[in-house]
Amino acid sequence: MIKNVLTGCLLISMSAMSQSGFVPAIIVNNTGDSLHGKVNYHDWKKTPASIDFISFTNEKRNFNASSIRSFYILPTQERYESFIVDIDMTPADYVKVVAARILNPLSEQKQVFLLQIIKSTSLNFYVFKDHNKSHLYYSKDDGRPVELIDQYLFVEESESLRHNETYKQQLTSLAASCPEAVQKINNLSYSEDKVKKVMVQYLQCVNPVEVAEIKKDNSFFMRFGIVAGAMYNHFKFKGNGPLPKGSFSSNLSPVIGVSLDLALSRNHSRWHIVNEIIYKKYATGSRIFTHTFMYDYTTDVNISFSYLQLNTLLRYVFETGSSVKPYINAGMGNGYLFSVNKNTSHETYTTGNEKNYPAIDIPEKYERSLIAGAGINILNMQLEARYAGGNGFSPFVKLKSKISSQQLIFTYRF
Repeated sequence: MIKNVLTGCLLISMSAMSQSGFVPAIIVNNTGDSLHGKVNYHDWKKTPASIDFISFTNEKRNFNASSIRSFYILPTQERYESFIVDIDMTPADYVKVVAARILNPLSEQKQVFLLQIIKSTSLNFYVFKDHNKSHLYYSKDDGRPVELIDQYLFVEESESLRHNETYKQQLTSLAASCPEAVQKINNLSYSEDKVKKVMVQYLQCVNPVEVAEIKKDNSFFMRFGIVAGAMYNHFKFKGNGPLPKGSFSSNLSPVIGVSLDLALSRNHSRWHIVNEIIYKKYATGSRIFTHTFMYDYTTDVNISFSYLQLNTLLRYVFETGSSVKPYINAGMGNGYLFSVNKNTSHETYTTGNEKNYPAIDIPEKYERSLIAGAGINILNMQLEARYAGGNGFSPFVKLKSKISSQQLIFTYRF
């Protein structure tokens, strides 16, 4: 059965690889018309050279920076504008600069998408990310964006390295009318967050009544999902009483539920906190033979409990540069027993007598378990193999119920 479930999940994942993380978006084409639909969004670490778009009429198109003016991702409130800009291609890694003995800046001009961080009538701030680094741009009065320059160059005469921090002079000139902002620039590091704060302060200084559009920091990126799968549970009792003498059957339980994936911001999206609420069922039984001096008897035990469980997992996703990403996670499960389907123990004696009583007197309502797993993320699909071990349903100190399970979990994220 597990093999069949695994095969089915793999087939579903393979069939879905042609589909992707399409989210609501608005395209503005070169004539100024707006197109509403969905864009294939990947929480980009590098600014996309092109985007895949599906209209509400199911028309599929690919747009690059020369074919549209801009696009807007609705769930994350990200606006990308198309510009022809000069891009500093000097390696950000100074070791490469020294090794290649780069004496002068390297640059190229091309049309690209820029992520807009600040939008106002007098000042705009953008970010472009490539394989080299994050490039920061500003424009005044809707002019052409200019890159803030931060680079290392090799000095041949002294066989040394020079740090060219031109961005400080650029920002000083930009914010000259606001002394409060200028005084922070000298010790300002070249980063999106630091430069953004200076620009916001400058705007508040020169025009406090203007309301600028400022992209919010996404501390968390949230996605909901549907969970389905199966778990194969094994049961073992230890301690006093007749139950530890039995060899209890395993059971295959469906897993159905929902998930909430909280990922750190796009700069730290390898780490996720995943919460799941799932349904599961424990069902087991055993026939236990007991010999005494006076008589023999057989005990038939049948147990079936239904649970709702909250899983909280810390997940690490390995960045592969593709839509297929492996991951590992570990965490805890807190299960609540909400339905006792069966809880019987029937004794049959060689004397002909019979006796019935609960297999577990007042079962433990709360089960605590430890969970570990590994899986792959394919666009919106996740397939994971897990192992879990819990304390089970015995409330007694002198009777322990140990439950372990192998699980195959499939999640579709929206």
